[in-house]
Amino acid sequence: MAMSGGAAAAATCTTCPRMLPCALGALLALSAVVAAADGLLPVHEAAAKADAAALRELLAPRPPVVGWRAWFEPPPPPGIDARDELGRAALHLAAQSNAGELSHSAVAALLGAGAIVDGADGAGCTPLLLAAAVGDSRVCDLLLASGADPNKATTRASEKFDALETPLVAASWAGHVEAVEVLLRGGAATEQRMANGNAALHEAVEAGQESVARALLAGGADPNAHGGDSGETSLHKAVWQFRRKDRADGPKRAPAAAIAKLLMEYGADPSLQDERGHSPLHHAANDGKPAILQLLLDAAAAAAAAAAAAGSGAAAALARVPTRDGLPPLHLALHGGTHGTPAAVSAAKACAELLLHAGADLEGVDGHGGTVLHWTAHESDETLTRWLLELAAGDDEEEKEKKAAQPAGGGAASARLLAHVDDEGDTPLHTAVFAARDGSARGLATVAALLDAGAENASLFLSHFYTKYDHFTKTGSG
Repeated sequence: MAMSGGAAAAATCTTCPRMLPCALGALLALSAVVAAADGLLPVHEAAAKADAAALRELLAPRPPVVGWRAWFEPPPPPGIDARDELGRAALHLAAQSNAGELSHSAVAALLGAGAIVDGADGAGCTPLLLAAAVGDSRVCDLLLASGADPNKATTRASEKFDALETPLVAASWAGHVEAVEVLLRGGAATEQRMANGNAALHEAVEAGQESVARALLAGGADPNAHGGDSGETSLHKAVWQFRRKDRADGPKRAPAAAIAKLLMEYGADPSLQDERGHSPLHHAANDGKPAILQLLLDAAAAAAAAAAAAGSGAAAALARVPTRDGLPPLHLALHGGTHGTPAAVSAAKACAELLLHAGADLEGVDGHGGTVLHWTAHESDETLTRWLLELAAGDDEEEKEKKAAQPAGGGAASARLLAHVDDEGDTPLHTAVFAARDGSARGLATVAALLDAGAENASLFLSHFYTKYDHFTKTGSG
């Protein structure tokens, strides 16, 4: 280690009649250097404790000491912006101390002494971000008034913060609504993105922070902005939180429906699709969440009614919009209940009934020309197959009253479902028999359900099936 100024003087002093003062001065200087190397800086300790009085004493200017007495004077404390072993200045420690009025006084003392307001610590965090993360709105206000940049983000990911995280995102995720409001008044940008593609509203919704979401929306956040890895809107994320099944996220389910309702009050569009072609309604239908599905359909109808359109027509349109790969919501709803628990099957039926009531087409087809009956037949699900046929039979009763006016070749709903041919030339019975090629009990039961309902069992059908079966055994594909 190179000698400090005091130590060098002691070694080379030839005019001083006594060497002892020089040696003592050298030891004092050396002890200060060692203390600084260990990161035990008094200015940092005082800042971490939000001790404004100690900070003012440490940072007060000292009169110069001259002559031989200078050898006995310990070196001045490190400067106001000296860093500890984690790259933090005193202002970082004071800003995150979260000690109320004490923190405010400590930050004010440091700023008054000339601390750098926007310096980044070793993790790339500014004092404002640290204050926002702990929800100290008064310190946030003070830092902003002193020139802190409300949009200065972290430079890299760390243990506590994501890459490109802003003070607004940090406060939003943690649910500090007062700090969020202070940051918004101070010019924080609501649409600035983190490295993961999320803006503050996306993060607030993912964290289940309803009050923060309301403040962000009132501050101009876009409820239809896409974010995340797959281009989800905030409404996608609200539905996702509602559908999560892991117990650790249970508390987030309670506000999820309320947040979804709030988002739609501010204009969130339940029909917007993410990069995979899925809308919030698709997710709700597929996961068997009738409560939030009803909320989405009602919101679509209300929005259309407010625009002097036919509310029921808007809900019907939403209930029929397919995913990018051609799956209508009704198919997704039944997919979620296929071979599920009794609760899952019940939820799937409830979602399907909501969609049908809203205007979904029982005879609608997917991207391969298959109806929902094709789907349940393909999955060898006897329960949902019989339930669909019962629904179709109910439609048949309604059609009897309109039979005289029915177009030629229309037929009853159940007959049309049973006879419908998909793009591969298969009826639901073709599909069910092929799925039952292994002789499974559930496959045979599904075939029986279709035959009981009147599915055509002709030699033409058998010829078609055996042709497909022969192709499958030779190629391994249907």
